[in-house]
Amino acid sequence: MTDFVFSAEGPTKDGPSAGGKRARTQEVLAIDELDSDLPPPPLPPIPMSFKDKVAGDFGMAEEQMEIGDDDITIKSGTIPSIQFSEKIKNALYRPWRTAVIIKLMGRPLAFTFLRARLLQKWALKGPMSLIDLDNNYFIVKFVYEEDMRYVLTSGPWQIAGQYVVTQKWKPGFNAQEEKISHMTAWVRINGLNVEYFRYDVLEKIRNLIGNTIKVDANTMSQAR
Repeated sequence: MTDFVFSAEGPTKDGPSAGGKRARTQEVLAIDELDSDLPPPPLPPIPMSFKDKVAGDFGMAEEQMEIGDDDITIKSGTIPSIQFSEKIKNALYRPWRTAVIIKLMGRPLAFTFLRARLLQKWALKGPMSLIDLDNNYFIVKFVYEEDMRYVLTSGPWQIAGQYVVTQKWKPGFNAQEEKISHMTAWVRINGLNVEYFRYDVLEKIRNLIGNTIKVDANTMSQAR
């Protein structure tokens, strides 16, 4: 079932207005600029201490671990296979605990363009790295868990007019086989009278079409 975010006016240019404390950089959703040869405007570097790099397992930092004979199981045959113990798997998964998988629901975007727009849209507290996968999927690694939670819970997000579906990273993710079963989207209710701008009323309306995640702040304040 589809998840919906209600808005009487629809999303603003700089994303959903959820009354949060983060200041979001406005983004002009101009599709024409995708075809331009000009690179996106440079972003100011985000400061990062050595402590953050170590504590956050940022980038491709590897954890020191010893793989003993008890940590592997080798099966011989026409196609040999190897299995690792849960201890080794947990150590391999740990650097990805603050990662998010995203998928563009539209045509592919240039890597540098997408990264610049995500940084502008999200206004993160720390750095991030973007990893290109198959089938229009990307992995975004964050230093801070706060940034990961913000991206997962403060959508829906749009880049260049197309939705960005987010999900928490999971072990064994396969971009070729993964299927999108649901997504969050803005639903605009045209012509709704102001007296109906109440969450309990909108909740009854949402039961007709899907699950309500949030209601636009302007709608709840009856501002517009």
